[in-house]
Amino acid sequence: PMKAHSARVTSKNFRMIAGKPLFRWVLDALAATPEIDRVVINTDARSILADNGLKDGDYNGKVMIRDRKPEICGDFVSMNLVLGDDIANVPSDYYLMTHTTNPLLSVKTIRTMIKDFDEALSAGKADSLFTVTRRQTRFYTPEGAPINHDPANLIRTQDLPP
Repeated sequence: PMKAHSARVTSKNFRMIAGKPLFRWVLDALAATPEIDRVVINTDARSILADNGLKDGDYNGKVMIRDRKPEICGDFVSMNLVLGDDIANVPSDYYLMTHTTNPLLSVKTIRTMIKDFDEALSAGKADSLFTVTRRQTRFYTPEGAPINHDPANLIRTQDLPP
């Protein structure tokens, strides 16, 4: 998914990062991954993509640009609706979803994730895979109550459960 508007950072998907638009970093990695047959971009920004030199069929036919339906556009639309629209309209055995805001995602990482998923699926241990970022810090509720630690016994943050 890639939308034109960004609430926090203006035109973030199209900002230049180290010589190319942000979206190109992850797109280049996805398109260079042999296990990926097609990269679907669900967007309300087809003209902005074109202004940045991207069109349907680019990357040796791997890119498919889908115009986002008006009813699933906007800052407050659940991403599940956008993903559901793609799943309903783009048949595939498997789907990999990522955002343009992870320019350091490498082909090696993508291939490793796909391999791990395939192995877990074959072993009957998983039917999906997602990534997380390990956080070992003190968390609090909005009211200031501790979530994962005892303020009366402040252990080192590296010893907190992630």
